[in-house]
Amino acid sequence: MENKPEQTAIKEEVQQVKEEKSENKEEINVDNKKAAEEKYESGSELINENKILEAIEELKIAVTLNPEYAKAYNNLGVAYEKANDNKKAIEAYRKSIMNDPASVNAHANLAFLLLKEKFYTHAALEFKKLKELNPEYPKINYYIAVAYMGDNNYPDALDSFQKSILINQELSTSYYNMGTIYFDQRKNAESETAFKSAIQADPNFAVAYYSMGILLEQEKKDKEALEAYSSFVKLDSTSTFAALANNKINNLEKNITKQEEEARKAEEEKKRKEEEEKLRIEEEKKQEEEKQKQKKEKEQKQEQEIIKTDNAEEIKKQDEIKK
Repeated sequence: MENKPEQTAIKEEVQQVKEEKSENKEEINVDNKKAAEEKYESGSELINENKILEAIEELKIAVTLNPEYAKAYNNLGVAYEKANDNKKAIEAYRKSIMNDPASVNAHANLAFLLLKEKFYTHAALEFKKLKELNPEYPKINYYIAVAYMGDNNYPDALDSFQKSILINQELSTSYYNMGTIYFDQRKNAESETAFKSAIQADPNFAVAYYSMGILLEQEKKDKEALEAYSSFVKLDSTSTFAALANNKINNLEKNITKQEEEARKAEEEKKRKEEEEKLRIEEEKKQEEEKQKQKKEKEQKQEQEIIKTDNAEEIKKQDEIKK
């Protein structure tokens, strides 16, 4: 019983020390936050000046001083991305989102980087989160569709491209990507319609002409394919695809010339056979007419012979009567 007052005093002293430490920690945190803000501002300015390595160092200090500093993590991700260290950039963007789940910039930066790195499933999820945060984010349906398309999730990709088209966003590329999906699915009619819509939306969309050419060539529509490839080369005469397109144009021109020559010969052969058939029919008709003529003449001759015979017998009878 005698020790209790002493133990109580000790407990009170320990509690007092804890409170003092807590107050000191809060003071340190306030100081750290101010210092972190200064480093954040400095690092952000260095990014604008394209001094990326220096910016990274400043921003690393900022998040060390304040591990909950979402904006600093986001800009650190930007700096890492500019330094082509995308793995660390993704990590920084995720930490920014962890500390501020409603950050549109962090979600957008992470989504686009995941798309760039071909992490399509995760990119689609991030773009969908971004749409939840900001339904009016520019071209959001289009980006969701591109991520789905990269993940070979064609039904959802087509659905999102349609949504993009309905609000007049990225019309030409949405139609074009739909065309490539239909092409992969061997739905040639739908693919052709989509490519034509892409070209109608943007008559200078070179790659749409090239893809249209491939489709038409497969469908044996050589003249239309030639026109598509020629339009592509007019718009893009220097790329690697231009060289391929020119080769295709040369081959198609040869094929078309050959086909036209074969068609000409076939037409001539058709006319020759028709003329032969006409002559044959005329000859058969003449022969039939001659045959009928001869038959008629024979019948007439026979009739005349009968008449002569009848007449001779009649004359003979008359002579006999007279006698």
